[in-house]
Amino acid sequence: MASLANGWDGPVTMTAELAAQKSDPSSQTLNLLVSIKPGWHIYDVAPKDGSAKRTTVELKVPRGVTTEGSVSRSASLPDFNKPGSQIYKLSAVFSQKIKLDDSFQGGDIQLKLNYQVCNEKLCRPADTLTTSIKVPGKTQSKSTDPFEAPVMLMVGDKPLNAAARQMYPSPAMFDIDNDGHDELIVGDIMGVLNVYENKNSKQSGDPVWSQHTRLNSNDGKPIKVKNW
Repeated sequence: MASLANGWDGPVTMTAELAAQKSDPSSQTLNLLVSIKPGWHIYDVAPKDGSAKRTTVELKVPRGVTTEGSVSRSASLPDFNKPGSQIYKLSAVFSQKIKLDDSFQGGDIQLKLNYQVCNEKLCRPADTLTTSIKVPGKTQSKSTDPFEAPVMLMVGDKPLNAAARQMYPSPAMFDIDNDGHDELIVGDIMGVLNVYENKNSKQSGDPVWSQHTRLNSNDGKPIKVKNW
C-alpha cells in the first residue's frame, strides 16, 4: 500500500512489504520502501544548523508481534551543501525484523515516516506519511489469489539492496570467474558492482548466496560503471 503526504501528490511516497524467512516463517522483515522525486532529498543525518530534521520511522505492532532490534537504514549520500549531513536521493529503505507468536491470528502493523523534504532552494515543513500492512495469522486460510505474494531477493535475512547497501540494485547472473557456476552480479545507480558466490555446491535446490565482494579489475581496483 502506497501513501501520499496529506493526500497530495508530494515529492515523497512510501510502500511497505513483508519478507518471511523460509526456514522460520514466524521471523519476518518489514521493509519500508521510500521513493523521492528527482531534485528532492530527505535527511539520514540532519544538518548541524537545525535547518532540517532527520528521517525517522515509527511502528505500532498488533498483539502477538514483537520487534527485534532497531530499524536498519539503507546507505545515504553526503550533502555537500551542508557538511556533516547525509541525505537520501530517489530512494531509501528502512527495515525492521519482527517475530510472530504462535498464538498470532493476524492483524495490521501501523507505520509512520517522519521526514522533511528539501531541494537546493528550499525545505518544505516537516511532514508525516502513514500506512499499514496486513500480517496474516498462522491459522488463516490461504489466499484464493492465483499468484503467490511477491518476495524480495534476500541475502541471508536481509533484502539484497540493504545487505549490499545499494540504491536501485540491478541483478544479473553470469559465470564471471569461469568456474562453471553462475554468480550473482549486482550493479546499482551509483555504478558499484558487487559479486555474490553461490555456496550451494549441489546440482539441485535454491542457491545460497555469500556475502558480497566488489568486482575488481586485473590490477585489483574496484570496477565502477557510469550510469549517465
